[in-house]
Amino acid sequence: MGRKDKLVVTVMLIFILANVSVLIIGILINKLPFLTGIVNFIAAVCILTYWVQKQIRVTQHFIECREITVLFFEFFIAVSFIFFITTGKCQAWQRILQYVFFGMHFLALIAGLIFMLTFKIKRMI
Repeated sequence: MGRKDKLVVTVMLIFILANVSVLIIGILINKLPFLTGIVNFIAAVCILTYWVQKQIRVTQHFIECREITVLFFEFFIAVSFIFFITTGKCQAWQRILQYVFFGMHFLALIAGLIFMLTFKIKRMI
């Protein structure tokens, strides 16, 4: 495994450990919906920002249905957290959405790590 591959795997492991620590801390201090919402919001903003800066660099645009679906999903996650913050109280449906989104992001991180350990990845772009 090359140096760049190890760096990418290390970054993925740090993200996974951060998610696990947020899960444990959230359970211990009874703030799990809020903390998972923050993690979901940060992940959604990072993904949306990455996509925008990537689209600015591309000269010829081919936007697929899968790409639009993921972007819409991430936008929905960001908007749901902003709604969660602005309402001030956590309703049951908001809590369930935050848990589901957190689980989906966590599973995507684990799948990404397995993919990166299986194949040779030299860069994350």
